[in-house]
Amino acid sequence: MNTKLQELTDKIFLEGVEKGNTEAKAIVAKAELEAADIIEKAKAEAAKILNLNSNFLLNSLLMR
Repeated sequence: MNTKLQELTDKIFLEGVEKGNTEAKAIVAKAELEAADIIEKAKAEAAKILNLNSNFLLNSLLMR
């Protein structure tokens, strides 16, 4: 009886671990996609800022 109970407990534990690992992988994958999106948006914003600064500096030089 103890052996059967231990086998059942082990099976439930392993299934829980597997499910947890699967969910963890999905969460990490989603986070990586979101991080890549944030980085792309930040790069685009930085490019806009640099472009505005370049235009400002160019205009300042031309006004002299």
